[in-house]
Amino acid sequence: MQPLEKVLEDEEDDDNSFDHRDDMSESLPTVDGGSGSQRGDEVDDGTSKAKKAKTGGKKAGVTLSPKCKIARGKRDNCWKHFKVVNVPSKKERGVMETKAKCKFCYRSYVYHPGGATTTLNRHLANYTQYQNKLAKAKAQGTLNFSPDDGNSLVVNPTKYDHEHTRELIAKMIIAHEYSFRMVEHKWFNILMKWMNGNYEFIGRKSIKNECMRVYESKKTQLKRSLKEAESISLTTDLWTSNQNLQYMCLVAHYIDENWVLQCRVLSFIEVDPPHTGIVIAQAVFECMVEWKIEDKVTTITLDNATNNDTAVTNLKAKLLARKNSVFDPNYFHIRCAAHIVNLVVNDGLQPIDNLITCLRNIVKYFKRSPSRMYKFVEVCNNYSIKVGRGLALDVKTRWNSTYKMLDTCIAYKDAFCYYEDVDTSYVWKPSDSDWVLFGKIRPILGTMAEATTAFSGSLYPTANCFYPYIVKVKRALIGAHQSGDTFSGARGLAVGVLTPIPLWLGLGRPGSGGPVHQKTMHGPGNLFGVPRKESRQIWRSNKILVG
Repeated sequence: MQPLEKVLEDEEDDDNSFDHRDDMSESLPTVDGGSGSQRGDEVDDGTSKAKKAKTGGKKAGVTLSPKCKIARGKRDNCWKHFKVVNVPSKKERGVMETKAKCKFCYRSYVYHPGGATTTLNRHLANYTQYQNKLAKAKAQGTLNFSPDDGNSLVVNPTKYDHEHTRELIAKMIIAHEYSFRMVEHKWFNILMKWMNGNYEFIGRKSIKNECMRVYESKKTQLKRSLKEAESISLTTDLWTSNQNLQYMCLVAHYIDENWVLQCRVLSFIEVDPPHTGIVIAQAVFECMVEWKIEDKVTTITLDNATNNDTAVTNLKAKLLARKNSVFDPNYFHIRCAAHIVNLVVNDGLQPIDNLITCLRNIVKYFKRSPSRMYKFVEVCNNYSIKVGRGLALDVKTRWNSTYKMLDTCIAYKDAFCYYEDVDTSYVWKPSDSDWVLFGKIRPILGTMAEATTAFSGSLYPTANCFYPYIVKVKRALIGAHQSGDTFSGARGLAVGVLTPIPLWLGLGRPGSGGPVHQKTMHGPGNLFGVPRKESRQIWRSNKILVG
């Protein structure tokens, strides 16, 4: 008597198997053009009669195929953790046995094809590593905010993913500029092991390769995003490092498909000296070709250096040769507004350069010695002077730092006078008239610093906010010029800045075509994309606003 499971498997096989013994199963044609059944009748008539008797006397020309059983796949869940292997038999020499090998502990168990799997399931039920994995899979994940945007929710899996962990560590190293050797530090590995016991050690060479893979992945995504952009604006600048190495950075500004302003660094390379216009133009154009955006660039923003003018002329020639209908050379070169304000302030501060130098020496005197700074704080506490922001030393190449230095020193002007009593070597003492002059200069420089901060934004367009801030600056200068100030320093600052303002802004007489006018902002009409005919109305409005 057969077991019940065996009987059910046989019945199921009969139901799932394809029956070839029907009237529609014709034989395949033979080489001579006839059917295989007809040829078989000619060779062996007895065999044909036997087949007819078995099928109940079917017509000639119909073949009878033997029953074909389709192999059934393993359906038990235990086969996800076992695999069938053939190993030499230990009892009989030269005979191979079929066994089931566990993927966790690599132990082998006797298994007959088509036989029961009770032994295999019993092994998994008693194996601790498998039960732990099963428990982690059933555990509920933790909801958390995405680290990329901070808005979308993600489910942190409980299972350790080594590939994802390595990618996150690579992004951390790139974002915070950590050393590759950090992944080999002892306490870093102790921390990672404590957070997840399944953490696997990562070497510095592996994490370096992972950083390069992340870079190539992000570069491919950026190329895809630039391909979908309709127009792109570029900004670039060059500078020399402390190691006397020359670098150039190229940044792309564009609006993506979701109407979000994007700012991406395309290139940060070392440029061989000298920084001629041809060298700059070639470096920029090679970067444009690498990113395949040479037909989408509409403007480029640079400072007012002479070599940049040569570079723009060379770039115009290269882009015009491509005969792109969208490219307009008249609006291609945009001069950096922040750099223009910097030039204006540097020219205006020349009449009071001696006062600024005296104030700079005072700050240097205190910041070079901690003991002097300690005495200065004691003086402030003794005379009830509020100690707030610390003294700030300016940088000559950044005029807004001069405003910050001036702003912080004015708050401690009384302390500077009282400090002379406790330190005989202190010789830089501004007079009362100097402090009055500093007080009159501060709002003017504050207005210019506000304009520079607005022009330096990267998360919003700045071309539309240029003109209102410049008008605000000029109004402050006109107010200082017409105030009847008896101090020549303040009037000198106002006059020194007001004189070049019309030339910087292109507010001179329309159509004058002077060399300075042509080399500056190309008039506000070009700045805002307004045709030249309409720029005359803007010029009249400027004259009304700024006098």
